[in-house]
Amino acid sequence: MKIALMLLLGISAIVLSSCIYETWKNKKKITVPMLKLLRSSLVAVVLNFLILAFPVQWLSEILYGLHFANVSWMMYFMLCFSLSYIGSKPENHINIPIMRAVLSFDSIALLLNFWGGHAYSTKLYNTWGGGFCYICVHRWYLSIHALIVHILMAFIFIALGYQTIKAPKVYRKKYLYPFFLLMIVIFLDLMHHLEWNPVDISVVGYGVGTIILYYYAIRFQPKDLARRSLGIVIDDMIESVFIFDAEGTCIRMNEAANNMFEMQDKIGMVEEYFAEWKKKVDIRAESGKSWEWSMPRENKEKHYLARYHGLFDEKNRYIGSFWTVRDRTEIVEELRKQRFLATHDHLTGLYNEEWFYEKVKEMLDTEPEEEFYIVCSDIQNFKFINDIFGRNVGDELLIKMAGRLKDRVAIGGVYGHLEQDRFALLIKKADFDPTIFKDIPKEVHANKDISYPVNIFLGIYEVVDRNIPVSVMCEHAIMAVHTLKGGFNLEIAYYDEMLKASVLKEQQLTSDLDKAIENREIQIYLQPQITGEGTMVGAEALVRWLHPTRGMVMPGEFIEIFEHNGLIVKLDQYIWRLACEHLKRWKECGWGDKYISVNISPTDFHFIDIYDTFMELIEEYQINPKNLRLEITETAVITNLEKQLELIAKLRKAGFIVEMDDFGSGYSSLNMLKDIRVDVLKFDLNFLRNSNDIERSRKIIKSLMILSHELEMPAISEGVETKEQVEFLKGIGCNLFQGYYFARPMDVKTFEETYM
Repeated sequence: MKIALMLLLGISAIVLSSCIYETWKNKKKITVPMLKLLRSSLVAVVLNFLILAFPVQWLSEILYGLHFANVSWMMYFMLCFSLSYIGSKPENHINIPIMRAVLSFDSIALLLNFWGGHAYSTKLYNTWGGGFCYICVHRWYLSIHALIVHILMAFIFIALGYQTIKAPKVYRKKYLYPFFLLMIVIFLDLMHHLEWNPVDISVVGYGVGTIILYYYAIRFQPKDLARRSLGIVIDDMIESVFIFDAEGTCIRMNEAANNMFEMQDKIGMVEEYFAEWKKKVDIRAESGKSWEWSMPRENKEKHYLARYHGLFDEKNRYIGSFWTVRDRTEIVEELRKQRFLATHDHLTGLYNEEWFYEKVKEMLDTEPEEEFYIVCSDIQNFKFINDIFGRNVGDELLIKMAGRLKDRVAIGGVYGHLEQDRFALLIKKADFDPTIFKDIPKEVHANKDISYPVNIFLGIYEVVDRNIPVSVMCEHAIMAVHTLKGGFNLEIAYYDEMLKASVLKEQQLTSDLDKAIENREIQIYLQPQITGEGTMVGAEALVRWLHPTRGMVMPGEFIEIFEHNGLIVKLDQYIWRLACEHLKRWKECGWGDKYISVNISPTDFHFIDIYDTFMELIEEYQINPKNLRLEITETAVITNLEKQLELIAKLRKAGFIVEMDDFGSGYSSLNMLKDIRVDVLKFDLNFLRNSNDIERSRKIIKSLMILSHELEMPAISEGVETKEQVEFLKGIGCNLFQGYYFARPMDVKTFEETYM
């Protein structure tokens, strides 16, 4: 029996030494108290091995003193480990300095037993006939030592027991196993104290129990808990999860997988999918690979994203895999919706401008030998239709045109809605049908009595140079459309060399603008405004371009170009500055009672802050705002009436005189007068010249003049060319004129020499 016990203690010592080494290498927080517990257990095993191996009385008494002292510290380390194990700090529950003082006193008292004999004595004992050793005979102090040890044990029991009851079910085993191990050790110790067994075999329990505790707490339990936690995580995942072993058998699938594929209690069915999935990946090299697939379910196509993850052991041997499957149906449908909205016009459902260009480029690259047309459409006076008949009528017309494109364009065509009333089409020359919009209604109606003709013009550019941007091709086609404006009989125009020359001219003028401004090639010409008595009171600033190679370039050659490409903003600001320079000089020369009227283009309202710009000019040149008159057109105002009304009010409040140019030539002038408050109305007498019924036109002008007097808005008549016109205008109450009858526009020097 002695030999067997020594063998158990020796094996325990070796295993404990190995556990101490492994724990020392481990960096987990729990290993610090575990390492102390393992060391004290090793000391207990070694001391008892020596007691059995060397049956010498004086040596046995010393070894027993060391053993009992070590047991006290071992229980203390066990308590610290238990508190750390349940996630707490020992210092939060025990007074460590006092505890260590008590244990130190106990250890000293036990070690002094060799001289005092107050704790125990020894006697020779035959271990069940297996050999002699010295065993302890208890004395009074050993009971105190036992009390200290059992108090520590009680604390350990309370900590583990409380946590076992409190913890969730999945964590309960974590605390229950150490609890039962401690009970076994106590039982073995109780056998010894009740002298059921004179030899203290509980020491073996200390060693074996600590080894088991190490394995469970440091090695097995974290892995088991991780496995359980992972199982909970997998079951709670929204994604479907399938776990397969190395042979391809599904060993687990979560609830989401059951619900997604309706495979409740049919785990084997998923292996059919796995066989197909497995063909898509190299199980050793493509861990993390994903792919999309779809299948019909619930009367609709369902979309899924599958991802493969290989599982390998420490030697990189394949041991299985897990696959995640996510239902992406809603995402795919939303992406399709967003892609459609990003690439299609929301009103007509056709390609939008950007995507039309992309698709045209794609088709031209795909079929390099085919001959194509770019066709752009335009509805004459579409803005008028929208404003007078309502947006709904205009939208309905656009939807019908989109429908005709869908119905009548060959499969090989690409079509889109670029903006407003402009549609574009790429089509093979052989497939082009000039009557594509033939079935569109020829009139729109507000009611049975009011209608307006619908004229759809087509501009065509033959794709001869595929290297130019598609947007430029469309601009060429649109340029052809512009040649049809005003013609009700012609419906189709082709881009040709003449138009090309015009484009080159436009491009040249555009590129020359900055240099022209820098070199002051662009100047203002002044056309005087004369009273009925022949007095010059001011002038309108008109632009002239003294081009170094072209000579005098008139506004009609470049104003419309710059309005189209937005450069009119830069030109206008330059003209305003020139006008302010002259007004400042006039003021210094004593001519401060004269004014200059400058034009504000509709485009200016979109790109600059009109109010701030003019206020900065007034401040910079120190001139009176009333000397810089501002001419606006109803077109500029009607685009954003509320905002422009606010702007006009601010300008007038700041001292500017605001004139409405070309009053009477637009379709909404009378309607606007009830809201717009300007200072001066300007009438263009082209109204008379372009009429077949002069007398009728005169009556209308007379009515407008009466209206201007009633509204207390002075009127200027421009375009006056004959004495007869002057007499007529004087007769109806107009007393301020501008036109060739009085003077043509002239350079500033001539103007000053003539009138100042």
